[in-house]
Amino acid sequence: KSQDIIEFAKPKDNDFWYNWFYIDRKVQKIVVDWNGKDIEIWNLHMEAFSQRTRFEQTMKLASLVSANKSMPKIVLGDFNSITFFDPDVTEKLKVDFRKRQQSVRYFREHSRLMNAEEMEVKFCTIPSWQPQRKIDHIFYSNQFRLDKVDAISLEASDHLPVWAIFNVD
Repeated sequence: KSQDIIEFAKPKDNDFWYNWFYIDRKVQKIVVDWNGKDIEIWNLHMEAFSQRTRFEQTMKLASLVSANKSMPKIVLGDFNSITFFDPDVTEKLKVDFRKRQQSVRYFREHSRLMNAEEMEVKFCTIPSWQPQRKIDHIFYSNQFRLDKVDAISLEASDHLPVWAIFNVD
């Protein structure tokens, strides 16, 4: 029914000339008609390198997603924020990975959406050739019932694709 593209600001701590060539970080919001019900679907790619910028983007996203609390919604994509990592990684990586958990935790708390990985299934999504951490997520509102979630073992990208099956209540 509709589509909006929200562009996030580039990292303020980058030099202006660096940002000329820097990848755009965006959120696509679409509204679809599902058997007479409007459903919001948010597709995103958050900041990868600047933790401060990623957190600012996450705060904005949580606010936007929460604006219409009654609308069923699914929010998915590359959050570049970790919820789960392989316990066998080095201690140095564990410290770094724990720092990168802040944004997705904030989003979960402030959007009031459920994370599909809260099922018993734990999997990592990056790098695809030897996954060590999960930065790709699917969040959903309580109008949906999650039946299954997993990742596909596929090296077509540096991320493993994540998929989920939902039923609409």
